[in-house]
Amino acid sequence: MGVKFAIKGDNLLDGDIAKAVPAVFADKAYWKMSERYAFIPTSVVLSAMREAGWRVREAAQHGVRVADKAPFTRHMLRFYQPDALYIQDPRGKALFPEIVLVNGHDGSARYSLYLGLFSFICSNGLVVGNMYGGVSMVHSGMSTRDRVVAESQRILESDAHLLMGNVEAMANKAISDAQRTSLAAHALALRYRSVTSVLRPEQLLERHREEDVRDDLWTALNVVQENILSRSHEGTSSWGRRTSIRAVSQVKENIRINRGLWDKSMEILGE
Repeated sequence: MGVKFAIKGDNLLDGDIAKAVPAVFADKAYWKMSERYAFIPTSVVLSAMREAGWRVREAAQHGVRVADKAPFTRHMLRFYQPDALYIQDPRGKALFPEIVLVNGHDGSARYSLYLGLFSFICSNGLVVGNMYGGVSMVHSGMSTRDRVVAESQRILESDAHLLMGNVEAMANKAISDAQRTSLAAHALALRYRSVTSVLRPEQLLERHREEDVRDDLWTALNVVQENILSRSHEGTSSWGRRTSIRAVSQVKENIRINRGLWDKSMEILGE
């Protein structure tokens, strides 16, 4: 199932998040979890992040097939610091570093942290890939709360400047049509894995705004990312039937595809 609830804003308040993404405020773990599971409410971590100066830009959670898992399912919070240095997007807008936190109280996820970028050009976040790694931690008592806050600050301070350098390098690298098509084909492989895609690479290369009319790697990455994750498309199945392909809504898949696109772009950057 995809994301059932989601909300975005410059500074989401607890009440807004609780209405849209109730799993953040679960007050106990899913009843099938073992006694060894240490329940650490995401709301406690959220409060600690706020005290450390972080704000919430987006919150989302999975839809579920088992109704009683809804208050405990995998969920995501995107944090940013309003006074942190931003990265200038070569296409003209600011890029704000984020910490993306994923958790679940039903055994579907550990506390995981990723470094991301948020652009106001199209309001879609890019989660950077494996070269920056990610932090995953088990539920192990209240120390988890403090570690999430400390690791968030460490990731931001140690890796944000690397992001700036890579964004600039991608923006300055002109790429060929073959490289652009390769990036789009990789996006389809990430989304559909071993299943034959009903989308074509050229559909992921469609430009939707004036800022997209550039021939550099950074622009190509953003165009493909938006098309594969955020937009719906019309396609034709292998048996010739017209079908509608929806945007990616699962938290886990969104992050996996995002990071895979970043890694592929870094590979093209080195060519």
